[in-house]
Amino acid sequence: MKRLISLVIKYGMKMPKFIRHLGIRLLVLPHYPGVLINYLLHNNDKFEYDLGIAAIMKNEGPYIKEWIEYHKALGVEKFYLYDNESGDNTKDILNEYIQSGIVEYHYFPGKGCKTQIQAYADAVRRYRNKVKWLAVIDIDEFIVPVIKNKIIDVINDLESGIWQKKHKNLHGFAARWVPYGYNGHYKKPEGLVIKNFNRNSGPVTLMKSIVNPRAAFFTAPSSLHTPMYLDMSFGVTETGEKHPWEAPISINSIRVNHYVTKSYEEYKQKILRNSKNWIESIYRLPEYEPNYLSAHEDPIMNKYITLLGQY
Repeated sequence: MKRLISLVIKYGMKMPKFIRHLGIRLLVLPHYPGVLINYLLHNNDKFEYDLGIAAIMKNEGPYIKEWIEYHKALGVEKFYLYDNESGDNTKDILNEYIQSGIVEYHYFPGKGCKTQIQAYADAVRRYRNKVKWLAVIDIDEFIVPVIKNKIIDVINDLESGIWQKKHKNLHGFAARWVPYGYNGHYKKPEGLVIKNFNRNSGPVTLMKSIVNPRAAFFTAPSSLHTPMYLDMSFGVTETGEKHPWEAPISINSIRVNHYVTKSYEEYKQKILRNSKNWIESIYRLPEYEPNYLSAHEDPIMNKYITLLGQY
Protein backbone atom coordinates (compact mmCIF):
# COMPACT_ATOMS: atom_id res chain seq x y z
CA MET A 1 0.00 0.00 0.00
CA LYS A 2 2.77 2.45 0.90
CA ARG A 3 4.43 1.77 -2.46
CA LEU A 4 1.21 2.52 -4.36
CA ILE A 5 0.65 5.73 -2.41
CA SER A 6 4.20 6.93 -3.07
CA LEU A 7 3.76 6.21 -6.79
CA VAL A 8 0.54 8.25 -6.90
CA ILE A 9 2.30 11.18 -5.24
CA LYS A 10 5.32 10.95 -7.55
CA TYR A 11 3.68 10.29 -10.91
CA GLY A 12 0.15 11.64 -10.45
CA MET A 13 -1.66 12.11 -13.75
CA LYS A 14 0.90 10.00 -15.67
CA MET A 15 -0.51 6.82 -14.14
CA PRO A 16 -3.38 4.76 -15.63
CA LYS A 17 -6.69 6.13 -14.40
CA PHE A 18 -7.84 3.09 -12.42
CA ILE A 19 -4.52 2.89 -10.54
CA ARG A 20 -4.51 6.63 -9.92
CA HIS A 21 -8.05 6.61 -8.54
CA LEU A 22 -7.29 3.61 -6.34
CA GLY A 23 -4.22 5.34 -4.99
CA ILE A 24 -6.15 8.52 -4.25
CA ARG A 25 -8.81 6.54 -2.40
CA LEU A 26 -6.10 4.92 -0.28
CA LEU A 27 -4.74 8.35 0.54
CA VAL A 28 -8.22 9.51 1.54
CA LEU A 29 -9.17 6.56 3.75
CA PRO A 30 -7.23 7.53 6.92
CA HIS A 31 -8.92 10.94 6.91
CA TYR A 32 -12.40 9.77 5.92
CA PRO A 33 -14.00 9.05 9.34
CA GLY A 34 -13.03 12.40 10.84
CA VAL A 35 -14.15 14.36 7.79
CA LEU A 36 -17.45 12.47 7.64
CA ILE A 37 -18.19 13.11 11.32
CA ASN A 38 -17.41 16.80 10.97
CA TYR A 39 -19.61 16.97 7.84
CA LEU A 40 -22.56 15.41 9.64
CA LEU A 41 -22.15 17.73 12.62
CA HIS A 42 -21.51 21.01 10.82
CA ASN A 43 -22.56 20.99 7.17
CA ASN A 44 -25.86 22.71 7.94
CA ASP A 45 -24.30 25.35 10.21
CA LYS A 46 -24.68 29.07 9.58
CA PHE A 47 -21.26 30.01 8.26
CA GLU A 48 -19.28 33.16 8.90
CA TYR A 49 -18.54 33.54 5.18
CA ASP A 50 -20.38 32.33 2.08
CA LEU A 51 -17.31 32.36 -0.16
CA GLY A 52 -13.58 32.34 0.44
CA ILE A 53 -10.42 31.61 -1.52
CA ALA A 54 -7.42 29.50 -0.51
CA ALA A 55 -4.20 30.11 -2.43
CA ILE A 56 -0.48 29.52 -2.09
CA MET A 57 1.86 32.21 -3.43
CA LYS A 58 5.50 33.09 -3.98
CA ASN A 59 6.79 36.54 -4.94
CA GLU A 60 3.42 37.82 -6.13
CA GLY A 61 3.98 41.41 -4.94
CA PRO A 62 3.33 43.04 -8.35
CA TYR A 63 0.00 41.25 -8.76
CA ILE A 64 -1.53 40.41 -5.39
CA LYS A 65 -3.41 43.67 -4.83
CA GLU A 66 -5.20 43.56 -8.18
CA TRP A 67 -6.09 39.89 -7.59
CA ILE A 68 -7.56 40.56 -4.15
CA GLU A 69 -9.46 43.68 -5.20
CA TYR A 70 -10.91 41.91 -8.22
CA HIS A 71 -12.23 38.99 -6.21
CA LYS A 72 -13.47 41.29 -3.43
CA ALA A 73 -15.52 43.15 -6.04
CA LEU A 74 -17.05 39.83 -7.11
CA GLY A 75 -18.12 38.91 -3.61
CA VAL A 76 -15.23 36.93 -2.10
CA GLU A 77 -15.34 37.66 1.63
CA LYS A 78 -12.20 35.96 2.94
CA PHE A 79 -8.75 35.03 1.62
CA TYR A 80 -6.64 32.27 3.17
CA LEU A 81 -3.18 32.94 1.78
CA TYR A 82 -0.13 30.71 2.19
CA ASP A 83 3.22 32.41 1.56
CA ASN A 84 5.72 29.94 0.12
CA GLU A 85 8.96 31.72 1.06
CA SER A 86 8.38 34.98 -0.82
CA GLY A 87 11.44 37.20 -1.02
CA ASP A 88 9.70 40.32 -2.32
CA ASN A 89 7.28 42.82 -0.76
CA THR A 90 4.22 40.54 -0.82
CA LYS A 91 3.83 40.56 2.97
CA ASP A 92 4.11 44.38 3.13
CA ILE A 93 1.35 44.76 0.54
CA LEU A 94 -0.83 42.28 2.40
CA ASN A 95 -0.50 43.99 5.78
CA GLU A 96 -3.50 46.28 5.26
CA TYR A 97 -5.67 43.30 4.33
CA ILE A 98 -4.36 41.26 7.26
CA GLN A 99 -5.10 44.11 9.67
CA SER A 100 -8.62 44.54 8.29
CA GLY A 101 -9.29 40.81 8.72
CA ILE A 102 -10.01 39.99 5.09
CA VAL A 103 -6.78 37.98 4.76
CA GLU A 104 -5.61 35.11 6.94
CA TYR A 105 -1.86 34.91 6.33
CA HIS A 106 0.33 31.84 6.82
CA TYR A 107 4.05 31.58 6.12
CA PHE A 108 4.37 28.15 4.52
CA PRO A 109 7.87 27.00 3.49
CA GLY A 110 8.52 23.96 1.35
CA LYS A 111 9.21 22.80 -2.18
CA GLY A 112 7.17 21.42 -5.04
CA CYS A 113 3.69 20.08 -5.61
CA LYS A 114 3.59 18.39 -2.21
CA THR A 115 3.80 21.75 -0.43
CA GLN A 116 0.93 23.13 -2.49
CA ILE A 117 -1.27 20.15 -1.61
CA GLN A 118 -0.35 20.50 2.07
CA ALA A 119 -1.32 24.17 2.03
CA TYR A 120 -4.75 23.41 0.58
CA ALA A 121 -5.27 20.55 3.03
CA ASP A 122 -4.37 22.90 5.90
CA ALA A 123 -6.84 25.53 4.69
CA VAL A 124 -9.65 22.98 4.46
CA ARG A 125 -8.87 21.58 7.91
CA ARG A 126 -8.58 24.98 9.63
CA TYR A 127 -11.45 26.83 8.00
CA ARG A 128 -13.95 24.22 6.86
CA ASN A 129 -16.52 25.26 9.45
CA LYS A 130 -16.12 28.99 8.84
CA VAL A 131 -16.79 29.24 5.08
CA LYS A 132 -19.57 27.62 3.05
CA TRP A 133 -17.71 27.51 -0.28
CA LEU A 134 -13.95 27.65 -0.80
CA ALA A 135 -12.33 28.33 -4.17
CA VAL A 136 -8.89 26.77 -4.49
CA ILE A 137 -6.92 28.73 -7.09
CA ASP A 138 -3.59 30.48 -7.73
CA ILE A 139 -2.73 34.18 -7.85
CA ASP A 140 -2.51 34.07 -11.66
CA GLU A 141 -6.11 32.81 -11.85
CA PHE A 142 -9.23 34.98 -11.84
CA ILE A 143 -12.68 33.45 -11.35
CA VAL A 144 -15.16 34.93 -13.84
CA PRO A 145 -18.94 34.69 -13.30
CA VAL A 146 -20.14 34.66 -16.90
CA ILE A 147 -23.88 35.11 -16.31
CA LYS A 148 -23.98 36.96 -12.98
CA ASN A 149 -22.26 39.86 -11.24
CA LYS A 150 -21.15 37.84 -8.22
CA ILE A 151 -19.46 34.45 -8.04
CA ILE A 152 -21.71 33.25 -5.21
CA ASP A 153 -24.81 34.05 -7.29
CA VAL A 154 -23.60 31.65 -9.99
CA ILE A 155 -22.95 28.96 -7.39
CA ASN A 156 -26.38 29.42 -5.79
CA ASP A 157 -28.15 29.35 -9.16
CA LEU A 158 -26.37 26.20 -10.27
CA GLU A 159 -26.83 24.52 -6.90
CA SER A 160 -30.58 25.13 -6.87
CA GLY A 161 -30.99 24.43 -10.58
CA ILE A 162 -29.28 21.86 -12.74
CA TRP A 163 -27.12 20.42 -9.97
CA GLN A 164 -30.11 19.81 -7.68
CA LYS A 165 -31.85 17.91 -10.46
CA LYS A 166 -28.85 15.65 -11.04
CA HIS A 167 -27.28 15.28 -7.60
CA LYS A 168 -28.71 14.97 -4.10
CA ASN A 169 -25.66 16.50 -2.41
CA LEU A 170 -23.21 18.79 -4.17
CA HIS A 171 -19.76 18.68 -2.64
CA GLY A 172 -17.83 20.68 -5.21
CA PHE A 173 -17.49 21.60 -8.84
CA ALA A 174 -14.83 22.34 -11.42
CA ALA A 175 -14.61 25.51 -13.51
CA ARG A 176 -12.64 25.32 -16.76
CA TRP A 177 -9.42 27.19 -17.42
CA VAL A 178 -9.18 29.81 -20.15
CA PRO A 179 -5.42 30.34 -20.60
CA TYR A 180 -3.97 33.72 -21.58
CA GLY A 181 -0.54 34.16 -23.14
CA TYR A 182 1.90 36.90 -24.10
CA ASN A 183 -0.61 39.21 -25.80
CA GLY A 184 2.29 40.81 -27.67
CA HIS A 185 4.21 41.77 -24.50
CA TYR A 186 7.89 40.90 -24.39
CA LYS A 187 8.53 43.04 -21.29
CA LYS A 188 6.26 43.59 -18.30
CA PRO A 189 3.73 46.35 -19.13
CA GLU A 190 2.43 48.89 -16.61
CA GLY A 191 -1.15 48.63 -15.40
CA LEU A 192 -3.71 45.93 -14.71
CA VAL A 193 -3.16 42.32 -15.73
CA ILE A 194 -6.79 42.01 -16.85
CA LYS A 195 -6.36 45.06 -19.11
CA ASN A 196 -2.96 44.25 -20.60
CA PHE A 197 -3.81 40.62 -21.33
CA ASN A 198 -7.19 40.47 -23.06
CA ARG A 199 -6.57 37.77 -25.68
CA ASN A 200 -6.67 34.01 -25.22
CA SER A 201 -6.90 30.82 -27.25
CA GLY A 202 -10.13 29.47 -25.77
CA PRO A 203 -11.00 27.08 -22.93
CA VAL A 204 -9.11 23.88 -22.21
CA THR A 205 -9.76 20.63 -20.34
CA LEU A 206 -7.85 21.72 -17.23
CA MET A 207 -9.83 23.31 -14.42
CA LYS A 208 -9.86 24.54 -10.83
CA SER A 209 -12.38 23.75 -8.14
CA ILE A 210 -14.78 25.50 -5.80
CA VAL A 211 -15.38 23.09 -2.94
CA ASN A 212 -17.49 22.42 0.08
CA PRO A 213 -14.50 22.34 2.46
CA ARG A 214 -16.28 20.00 4.84
CA ALA A 215 -16.41 17.34 2.13
CA ALA A 216 -13.12 17.75 0.22
CA PHE A 217 -9.84 15.84 0.47
CA PHE A 218 -6.58 17.38 -0.76
CA THR A 219 -4.23 14.40 -0.74
CA ALA A 220 -2.83 13.75 -4.24
CA PRO A 221 -1.37 15.76 -7.17
CA SER A 222 -4.72 15.70 -8.99
CA SER A 223 -6.21 17.49 -5.94
CA LEU A 224 -4.67 20.70 -7.23
CA HIS A 225 -7.38 20.72 -9.89
CA THR A 226 -10.12 18.35 -8.70
CA PRO A 227 -10.00 16.98 -5.15
CA MET A 228 -11.82 13.86 -4.08
CA TYR A 229 -15.01 14.30 -2.05
CA LEU A 230 -16.92 12.34 0.57
CA ASP A 231 -18.96 10.55 -2.11
CA MET A 232 -15.65 9.38 -3.64
CA SER A 233 -16.25 11.50 -6.73
CA PHE A 234 -14.17 14.31 -8.19
CA GLY A 235 -17.07 16.75 -8.25
CA VAL A 236 -19.10 17.93 -11.22
CA THR A 237 -18.93 20.48 -14.03
CA GLU A 238 -21.12 23.56 -14.40
CA THR A 239 -23.54 21.42 -16.41
CA GLY A 240 -23.77 18.84 -13.62
CA GLU A 241 -21.66 16.18 -15.34
CA LYS A 242 -19.61 13.89 -13.15
CA HIS A 243 -16.03 12.93 -14.07
CA PRO A 244 -14.99 16.53 -14.94
CA TRP A 245 -11.85 15.43 -16.78
CA GLU A 246 -13.93 13.50 -19.31
CA ALA A 247 -16.93 15.84 -19.57
CA PRO A 248 -17.49 18.26 -22.48
CA ILE A 249 -15.90 21.67 -22.00
CA SER A 250 -18.38 24.37 -20.99
CA ILE A 251 -17.83 27.95 -19.83
CA ASN A 252 -21.36 29.30 -20.12
CA SER A 253 -21.82 30.02 -16.41
CA ILE A 254 -18.39 30.31 -14.81
CA ARG A 255 -14.74 30.07 -15.84
CA VAL A 256 -11.23 30.62 -14.52
CA ASN A 257 -9.05 33.00 -16.50
CA HIS A 258 -5.51 31.67 -16.14
CA TYR A 259 -2.87 34.28 -16.93
CA VAL A 260 -0.27 31.62 -17.62
CA THR A 261 2.61 33.70 -18.92
CA LYS A 262 1.92 37.42 -18.66
CA SER A 263 4.86 38.91 -20.62
CA TYR A 264 7.68 36.81 -22.05
CA GLU A 265 10.21 38.11 -19.53
CA GLU A 266 7.84 37.49 -16.60
CA TYR A 267 7.19 33.94 -17.78
CA LYS A 268 10.92 33.32 -18.19
CA GLN A 269 11.48 34.30 -14.56
CA LYS A 270 8.57 32.12 -13.47
CA ILE A 271 10.00 29.11 -15.33
CA LEU A 272 13.48 29.62 -13.88
CA ARG A 273 12.05 29.95 -10.37
CA ASN A 274 9.86 26.87 -10.52
CA SER A 275 11.30 24.54 -13.15
CA LYS A 276 12.78 22.13 -10.61
CA ASN A 277 9.34 21.54 -9.13
CA TRP A 278 7.31 21.33 -12.34
CA ILE A 279 6.75 18.61 -14.92
CA GLU A 280 9.10 19.49 -17.77
CA SER A 281 6.74 18.38 -20.54
CA ILE A 282 4.02 20.74 -19.29
CA TYR A 283 5.96 23.78 -18.11
CA ARG A 284 8.59 24.90 -20.59
CA LEU A 285 9.55 28.28 -21.97
CA PRO A 286 8.25 28.69 -25.53
CA GLU A 287 10.10 30.88 -27.97
CA TYR A 288 8.71 34.39 -27.99
CA GLU A 289 5.76 34.49 -30.34
CA PRO A 290 3.53 37.54 -29.77
CA ASN A 291 0.27 35.61 -30.12
CA TYR A 292 1.25 32.63 -27.99
CA LEU A 293 -1.96 31.57 -26.16
CA SER A 294 -3.50 34.85 -27.27
CA ALA A 295 -5.03 34.39 -30.69
CA HIS A 296 -8.50 35.80 -29.96
CA GLU A 297 -9.54 39.04 -28.30
CA ASP A 298 -11.99 38.49 -25.45
CA PRO A 299 -13.94 41.45 -23.99
CA ILE A 300 -15.26 39.58 -20.93
CA MET A 301 -13.01 41.44 -18.47
CA ASN A 302 -13.63 44.96 -19.81
CA LYS A 303 -16.30 45.81 -17.25
CA TYR A 304 -13.97 44.90 -14.41
CA ILE A 305 -11.24 47.21 -15.66
CA THR A 306 -13.51 50.19 -15.00
CA LEU A 307 -14.62 48.68 -11.71
CA LEU A 308 -11.06 48.28 -10.45
CA GLY A 309 -9.66 51.53 -11.82
CA GLN A 310 -6.43 51.77 -9.85
CA TYR A 311 -7.95 49.90 -6.89
